[in-house]
Amino acid sequence: MCAVASRFYEDRPEVYPMAIHMAKAAAANAFLDGCKTVEMCQAFAIMAAYMPPARRWDEDRQFFYSGIAFR
Repeated sequence: MCAVASRFYEDRPEVYPMAIHMAKAAAANAFLDGCKTVEMCQAFAIMAAYMPPARRWDEDRQFFYSGIAFR
């Protein structure tokens, strides 16, 4: 949730890439480990809804995040 919100934090724009990197790593770990909490499912649903648009189809992770959240 903080990663998505940091996109709009204009005072420190360098926070967003770091936060998104950590959020993507958490998504990969949740996918591989298989253990999720309700909070993680909510965070993945928010990431799926509020990620910036991708330039190419293979860079779009919206379906990946929503799939993790729904499973």
